[in-house]
Amino acid sequence: VRGIEELSLEELKVSSFAISSLSPRCDALRCLNLAYTNTDADALLRIAKGCPNMSDVDVTGCRSLTIDQINAALECMPRLVVLRARWM
Repeated sequence: VRGIEELSLEELKVSSFAISSLSPRCDALRCLNLAYTNTDADALLRIAKGCPNMSDVDVTGCRSLTIDQINAALECMPRLVVLRARWM
């Protein structure tokens, strides 16, 4: 998984634990699409802390995330340029 810069898990039935386990293995990750996955606050925070090059994140439809939880993760992603977050 090392060296991957872009990853889309959109609409996949992946556990939050599996998503959070990406962080220590994807230090080159820049773009991550988590739209409509089971991502929770812990997984998002682990990814934010473990992927220092993250510049684009999509958490559209991740209903378990709150604005405060997203903001906490944003503080760990200084290179973030694009954030997509809609709840439908």
